[in-house]
Amino acid sequence: AREQGEEPAEDQHDPHEPAREVTPRHPRVAGCSRSMRCMELAQFCASSRIVIVAGKGGVGKTTVVATLATMAARSGLSVLVVEVEGKSGLSAALGLPPLAYEEVEARPGLRLRALSADDALLEYIDQRGLQRISGRLVRSGTLDVVSTAVPGMRDILLLGKVKQLEQSASAPDLIVLDAPAA
Repeated sequence: AREQGEEPAEDQHDPHEPAREVTPRHPRVAGCSRSMRCMELAQFCASSRIVIVAGKGGVGKTTVVATLATMAARSGLSVLVVEVEGKSGLSAALGLPPLAYEEVEARPGLRLRALSADDALLEYIDQRGLQRISGRLVRSGTLDVVSTAVPGMRDILLLGKVKQLEQSASAPDLIVLDAPAA
């Protein structure tokens, strides 16, 4: 309990005084509650078809991805979450078995898939009628050598596949990419 005449801590509200009105810092958030100082989810998701969640390890990227994707799907958008390079935290967060290269529907409007540079390269080669070559790459163990021969090649393969997903006829309204630690 406070002593009489003692001021409340700066972050505490004195129950004997009327509540202070909080003035938004930006005019766009004037109608938002204190906990929602942001644009509406639908507006955010409509501003881009692909959202890449990236950053240092252990900062909650996968949690942000799961929350954003679930909320976007609940708001009526079709969402594809792409988990990059076998992070596997997303499937656990949503109570699902580990993800594979093929898409799975987790909930209505929410599809998930894993994506690796090796799988993207094999699919690219196969789509061009070169199945024998892709088979040899796998059997000989040189697939990793090919996909890493040029600096940045893995990133190009991954982003190229994401772009292909975005441009496909069955493209979702929103693709959320759960990127590996930077």
